[in-house]
Amino acid sequence: MMNRKQFLRSASLAAAGSLLVPTHLGATQHDEVKQVVKPPRLKIGDTLVLLATASYITEKQLEESVKNMETLGFRVKIPDDITGKNGLFSNSDAERASDVNNAFADPDVQGIMCIRGGYGTARILPLLDYQMIASHPKVVLGYSDVTALHYALYKEASLVSFHGPVATSTFNPYSVANMKATVMSDRIPAAF
Repeated sequence: MMNRKQFLRSASLAAAGSLLVPTHLGATQHDEVKQVVKPPRLKIGDTLVLLATASYITEKQLEESVKNMETLGFRVKIPDDITGKNGLFSNSDAERASDVNNAFADPDVQGIMCIRGGYGTARILPLLDYQMIASHPKVVLGYSDVTALHYALYKEASLVSFHGPVATSTFNPYSVANMKATVMSDRIPAAF
């Protein structure tokens, strides 16, 4: 069992050692360090596309999602056949990928919010146009299965996206304040 003195010594050595690690882990002198792409912050009145990148959604979930986003002050855009069903998925892999690509390409859209997680987002990743996505950065929000999309956007397009609520989440005062602080404000709230 480690005593306090040993712990403090180990922690100090670990902290000092971290200063010696390159900022881009694993980089060699020949590797190119990518520039991170940060999307513009959202503002009240912006248009969000609601997507179902994974499991299918019901009409009730869609209605709840639209209501939640409009209550937060956003305009909402919905792809055609968003409540389609293909087995466990909201639509075919190609259709779900097309919805993502179209949302990024649409100049009238400032953000993308997934309606729910579930299963299936990883299946669409090879079908996304990452070069186009990088040249049209937008805020992307979601969690659960949407985490696969976050990783892919960062790895393939160097795009910062946000592990946060989905459109069917419970938007209580705490979650609304933190969502706004994360994707709408340039200030860090005192609660952080």
